[in-house]
Amino acid sequence: MSSKLDWSERRVRVPATSGNLGCGFDCLGLALALYNVVSARFSKQRHRRPDPGRSAVQVLGEGADLQPTDGTNLLVRSFHSVFSHRRQPAPDVQITVHARIPVSRGLGSSAAAVAAGVCLARDLVSPSLTLEEAITLGNSLEGHPDNVLPALVGGITAAFVTHDGKVRWIRLSRGRGLCALALVPRTTLETSKARAALPPRIPMADAVENLACYQNSYQRVGTVQGLSYSTRFFRWLNIHLPFSFQQETQSRGAVLLKPQFQQSVSAGADLS
Repeated sequence: MSSKLDWSERRVRVPATSGNLGCGFDCLGLALALYNVVSARFSKQRHRRPDPGRSAVQVLGEGADLQPTDGTNLLVRSFHSVFSHRRQPAPDVQITVHARIPVSRGLGSSAAAVAAGVCLARDLVSPSLTLEEAITLGNSLEGHPDNVLPALVGGITAAFVTHDGKVRWIRLSRGRGLCALALVPRTTLETSKARAALPPRIPMADAVENLACYQNSYQRVGTVQGLSYSTRFFRWLNIHLPFSFQQETQSRGAVLLKPQFQQSVSAGADLS
């Protein structure tokens, strides 16, 4: 073990997120007031090829038994990816996560890990990673801008990815005055498995209606507050929700809650 003089420390706080807001599938997301606090100690000695065995992760709280504790952890891989992006040697890192975000339950635990790793490392390279670079890199690691973007910048965001991998985005609102209700299942469901239930194509009429709903809401109100307006014109079973309800691990709860979801939409709530 190296002496304390050989290590530096820093800490970040990252929020849970909810993506696929209403008609904004894969593009609209928001940060929630539920946080993981991540502390990192990193060595001053750096390596061209970081060894996963030299880094360690300790998770305290949510999902402690669901995550690897070595350098294969997504948080460590995200941390080291910043150095790979700059083609610079990376330090070993020892990370402690005080976790409150449920893992694999739809609240962006992976996006939080990616955002934490990137933010911990962005000022350790030269030149420092810009915000735009952090967003693009984070999206390449996580794969969903509607989660990783609000995890990095906060508030309610809209984004899409260009053909060359760049993320074009805007923060629509800081989200003040909004209230979120999260229904957290007891069982876990990986994003990759959830997305596997989606069809490879959707009817053109559904796609047009989805786009029109967002367009109408944004023009009517001029801010993301119009999203709740859009749901009143938009079939509550939109592009992704019908298939989410078909997930085997959540089918019983979905059937029981379906009337409540319909009532919520009628009252102006937005579903994710």
